[in-house]
Amino acid sequence: GRFHAGGSSNTSPFQVTENWDGCIEDTEDCLWGASTAGNSTIGGTGNINEQYPTGLEGFYIMKYEVSQQQYVDFLNSLTTEQASARAYTGGQNRSGITVSDGVYSTSSPYLANNFVSWVDSAAFLDWAGLRPMTEIEYEKAARGPAEPVANEFAWGSTSITRSVALSNEDLADEVSTPAAANANFENGFNNNFRGPVRVGSFALGSTSRVQSGASYWGVMELSGNLWERTITVGNNAGRNFTGLHGNGQLTTSGNATTDSWPGLIDGSVTGAFGTGLRGGGWDRPNMTLRISDRVTATIPGTAADIQSFNYGIRAVRSLPVAVGTVVMNDNTDNEQGAIFNTDAPFVGGIGRGDHMGRLGVDTSIENESERVFSFVLDQNYPNPFNPVTQIRYHLPESVFVRMEVFNIQGQRVATLVNTAQSAGSYTVSFDASRLSSGMYIYRIQAGNFVQTRKMMLVK
Repeated sequence: GRFHAGGSSNTSPFQVTENWDGCIEDTEDCLWGASTAGNSTIGGTGNINEQYPTGLEGFYIMKYEVSQQQYVDFLNSLTTEQASARAYTGGQNRSGITVSDGVYSTSSPYLANNFVSWVDSAAFLDWAGLRPMTEIEYEKAARGPAEPVANEFAWGSTSITRSVALSNEDLADEVSTPAAANANFENGFNNNFRGPVRVGSFALGSTSRVQSGASYWGVMELSGNLWERTITVGNNAGRNFTGLHGNGQLTTSGNATTDSWPGLIDGSVTGAFGTGLRGGGWDRPNMTLRISDRVTATIPGTAADIQSFNYGIRAVRSLPVAVGTVVMNDNTDNEQGAIFNTDAPFVGGIGRGDHMGRLGVDTSIENESERVFSFVLDQNYPNPFNPVTQIRYHLPESVFVRMEVFNIQGQRVATLVNTAQSAGSYTVSFDASRLSSGMYIYRIQAGNFVQTRKMMLVK
């Protein structure tokens, strides 16, 4: 049920721009989908609300899924009646939350928190003054400015290695086996562990983006571990979402109360119609972990809102337009949330800009160069780095390319590219073993296109 551009026989990725009026139909310049029925449906012809968050404005996103300790802190801030309605204390599938004398605690504080329904998630988000993520924002949080790749996961690759066992279980240093594991999936009921792993557990000091299972922006576990609860475009209940943040007010029964949120009935969120699931979970096959997969993106109105063992919580917050430029942080070992550069010329929907990322992927296209529509210079990865980092760039046409690196004094320290290249996407490695720690600037000139970015070498 992946997204694609509308129009007769058009299956190419859909580009979200300021010119899109929010139309959803199988015509040119509109968003459409590969499925029109079931849980993967794009829904009928219509429009999203003009305030539905599409990523054209910047937003903050939690780097990790909500942990059990975070959820326990939430429960302990509520009344007894509210907490009882929002808590799961069954002890299954690695959930360690218990209650004693009205006080909640967990034996697994570092694990992603599961067994939450949409009503539970909405309550947490409302209480925190945050909001849910739309499914369009989900794809952009995963892919960043890069062109879609057929069957890619959140780390921009089709390479995936399953976690099959754990050491230091439930602890802050819980790690997976094999060492190359970068995702938690297909861990069915015959495996050694059956549940979510520690948040951020695949990111170590020396791991790459693919090895860490990180999105373009360094957001962890957008593919696998627990399903991401998103706001769908597949029905009017989701399309009417306006992106309001939580107001911090819950009902006496512990329900969210924010206007336009899915499931709001008589001032209280009590259902899940208008939501969906993206990114797969610990028990699901790897195909559901793909960025473009929408197998359960649209939950039908008849479905019960259950506290499922593979549902998690992740929050976002819209970036006030007046804030202007903020510094991008894609260090997968940083404890803070991901923050994005709002002035980037091609930012994939996270941050502001006229040219946004694309939704879905045409799996029939095998040559990635056919997907490049704009000149783009990506942020290096990893950043900060020591001593090697990768720089990726994209060319929509054949052109002479020169890429150089300068120190903060403006002295050139390296020339990485100096040749004519065909249209396509390229990655160049920069080895700074002979340089001292500090800020460096890399610059690309491709025809008339010129762009610079900063990177930090830390030894």
